[in-house]
Amino acid sequence: MRKKRMEKTGKRRSPGTESLLRSMAELQGYVDKGMSMDDIVAHYRKHHPDRIRTVTSVSVGEAGSHTAASIKQMRLKLEISQSVFAQGLGVSTILVSSWEQGLREPSLLARRLLDIVSRDPAGWLASLAKPREAKSRRRAG
Repeated sequence: MRKKRMEKTGKRRSPGTESLLRSMAELQGYVDKGMSMDDIVAHYRKHHPDRIRTVTSVSVGEAGSHTAASIKQMRLKLEISQSVFAQGLGVSTILVSSWEQGLREPSLLARRLLDIVSRDPAGWLASLAKPREAKSRRRAG
């Protein structure tokens, strides 16, 4: 199969792609034998336990509710302009202005970021600061 593909296209598949295709063919073989997904999982647990991965789920809480007043208060507490606040959040100044005026509500992603800012405003602001470059000193003489 690999040689035929190379002859047709002149391109090789990556090792990851080859591995995935082999795994899919293996699973399809079990399905062709009439095994259900539960049967296949049981087979792997018994004969190939090292190939079974269990994914742990994580419960994600709700994003905070940020009102126009709370957003403006957060920014004023940081003592920064709408422009700087917007730049730090990665949004436009117009969007920050519309949040503060109550014309628009922050998206889920923006609310999650505002949650981070509200937990530690000074820390968030400090994380945005550019590191100062060391000034080179010249010796006289």
